Amino acid sequence: MTNVRFFKIHSWSKFNIFNVYLPNGLNTLSHKMRYLHWDGFCLESLPANFCAEKLVELCMRCSKLKKLWDGAQNLVNLKTIDLWGSRDLIEIPDLSLAENLENVSLCYCESLREVHVHSKSLRVLNLYGCSSLRKFSVTSEELTRLSLAFTSICSIPSSIWHKRKLKALYLTGCRNLGKLTDEPRIHGSHKHSLTALASNAERFSMNIKSLSTLRMLWLDDCKKLVSLPKLPPSLGKLSASNCTSLDSYMTQRLVLQHMLQSRIPYLRTNDLRCYDEEYLFPGNHVIDECVFNTTETSITIPYLWKTELYGFIYCIILSKGSLLQSDVSCSVYQDGIRVGWLQRLLEYESLTSNHVLCMYHDINEFDAITEEGHGHFFSN
Repeated sequence: MTNVRFFKIHSWSKFNIFNVYLPNGLNTLSHKMRYLHWDGFCLESLPANFCAEKLVELCMRCSKLKKLWDGAQNLVNLKTIDLWGSRDLIEIPDLSLAENLENVSLCYCESLREVHVHSKSLRVLNLYGCSSLRKFSVTSEELTRLSLAFTSICSIPSSIWHKRKLKALYLTGCRNLGKLTDEPRIHGSHKHSLTALASNAERFSMNIKSLSTLRMLWLDDCKKLVSLPKLPPSLGKLSASNCTSLDSYMTQRLVLQHMLQSRIPYLRTNDLRCYDEEYLFPGNHVIDECVFNTTETSITIPYLWKTELYGFIYCIILSKGSLLQSDVSCSVYQDGIRVGWLQRLLEYESLTSNHVLCMYHDINEFDAITEEGHGHFFSN
């Protein structure tokens, strides 16, 4: 194998059944190796003499590895490390010389207690399901996506909130995380563009309204969260499913005020289209401020002046249960002719109670609406 550049042993089995055994160990791997993919690798480390200088991609999912190698190697060509499901892994090597490293996936490496990645080029670090992980650090200013979901971390380093290219931060299921941050320097000029935020926090100690590019906020299963902060105008999606301590009335008022006073004017001022406006939170009823309401699947409303109409906000009660791969749709008819249609695919695995779903349907998304007649709404 001294001249092998590409090597792949891949399992298609969903049960992770691997049949490659090395009873006599592995003495060597090619120093010319550029692509190494070995699912279910059965040894505790790579050969001690393995030189990874030429390596571009390393993928060893569901392996028995405890470590890759000792010390720091010149990993100048390495771009990807994927050790998903390597449950016995207890350490990762020194990656400070991996100056082109972009993606590290350590999902479900359940024996890892600490992860420190000091590559300046890293863009994605996925630590999802590293249930023993308590400490981590990442120095890269190129970081765009970080998942710490279902880890045992107790706090988030303040440096994370100052990574200006960070777009997604996943903290779902971080049971030991009491609050998101005490960092006082997050302010309106700070250009975070986070697409996900979730934890077991009881409160927000940060002013997320100042995060002017925050587009999506995920707070699913934050059962201790008692209230939501004011939302930035850029926010178009909120998921607070199973946040059982949230006050439904106050949450619904906050969301409607956000949509009416901030979000819709923001969309129109910036000439933006509304594709996925969606806000979900626990609740059994729609508040009285919503004038037109019904318990049926359709409702007829009186004529509304088109010149004064921005669009419609739909507030729908979803029953508890699984909504995976379900969808909800709303059709708008005028005098028997459909002039508008909105559909959303729902990806909520299990709602423990009834929830309110709010969606915005902009008038610019409608077909021609005449200046007279009656509207009729159907929802499914």
